[in-house]
Amino acid sequence: MTEQFEILASLEAEQSVLGAILIDNDSANLLTDLTPNNFFSEKNGLIFKTAMSMISDGLPVDVITLDAELGKRGLSEETGGLAYLIDLHQNTPSAANVGRYARLVSESAAERELRFAAEQIERLATERDGRSIADRQAEAVALLDKISGTAAGRSEEMSYEDAIRATLHHWERISETDGMLGFSTGFSNLDEATGGLQRGNLTVIGARPGMGKSVLAENIARHCAKNGLSVRFQSYEMSGVELTQRGASAEYAIDYGRLKKYRMTQTETDNFALYINKARNWKFVINTEMIGIDTIAARCRLEKRKSGLDLLVVDHLHLMPRKGVNEVAELDDITARLKRLAMELQIHVLLVAQLNRATEKQADKRPSLADLRGSGGIEQNANLVLMPYREGYYDSEAPQGTAELIIAKNRDGERGVLDLTWEGQYQRFGEYEYYN
Repeated sequence: MTEQFEILASLEAEQSVLGAILIDNDSANLLTDLTPNNFFSEKNGLIFKTAMSMISDGLPVDVITLDAELGKRGLSEETGGLAYLIDLHQNTPSAANVGRYARLVSESAAERELRFAAEQIERLATERDGRSIADRQAEAVALLDKISGTAAGRSEEMSYEDAIRATLHHWERISETDGMLGFSTGFSNLDEATGGLQRGNLTVIGARPGMGKSVLAENIARHCAKNGLSVRFQSYEMSGVELTQRGASAEYAIDYGRLKKYRMTQTETDNFALYINKARNWKFVINTEMIGIDTIAARCRLEKRKSGLDLLVVDHLHLMPRKGVNEVAELDDITARLKRLAMELQIHVLLVAQLNRATEKQADKRPSLADLRGSGGIEQNANLVLMPYREGYYDSEAPQGTAELIIAKNRDGERGVLDLTWEGQYQRFGEYEYYN
């Protein structure tokens, strides 16, 4: 960073950290959270990186050995040579306070990041290059999230005893919920196979057009909202009106064709009124703007802080705005970021994705993971991949009221195929009842 940030640096603390290492190599054990980038002085950062690398390799570090290593790496001139190392050693009174020195260095680095972010946000506020205010706000939120993560310095480590204790607590929680680890999907056989939609996880619903992937996503989202969960539905295909109509049709068996034209029977009209009264207080946010992953993440973070959020549905991945430079890389990035968002906010993300056309050319048109369009990252980042399939869509002589739900990937359980019913006139899937 430039000279304007020097006031936010503690060069004495940086030098004392390096001096403490030279005095007592064991001081490095207290510096595991410090990185070379935390140092304002580039030469101090280079010396720290070299010293920590030597200690990691089991090599002793003193003014002579460190000078020799810096020379071997071609860094002697830009790090001040032997004279500077001697000054570091002589001007550090003791290694006892190395922890305090390290905190001063990391806190100064956090202050510089905060100052830098403030300047970038000011630039975004006055930018006039045609970008929307929503995009600029999303970038500003991303900057703040980055510095808050740096400042938090969160550690996820635990002793093995703590891990055992956490495992026992985990089992106790499972026993209290009959094996349900997450939210119910509304399909008991799917819940049984997966343990429900778990916080921190990403589920992908992948299918070809006409299979009902958006219907399945809506069915699950509505079931979660009915059960008091907070749902955000990001739709790139359907308006809020369409989603509401589909929900009413599915919930009260109202013929979807008649509902869209508002030519319902009196019973259906009464049921639609019941649905409106029932659903008006659900925590169900619908967004139909053509926004990218940055803005989605920013709005989810805001909603989580202000009112809570449990489930994010994105319908669908391949319609999300992208730069169009490299489809595979961009889809990989989006799915990875949605997975990280699920983990960060402890929500579940349900992502609808389209399959490629390869299944259309096969005799058996049932899809597989290889058919996920354009990205191996979709499969890699997903905890669960569900693929609805309706044989009746391709074969008019096949049963029209049945469907399969293929569990193509299940990181926490077994894969398999579940039988469902399909009621297209009501925009819903249902449980399949077996008769002896």
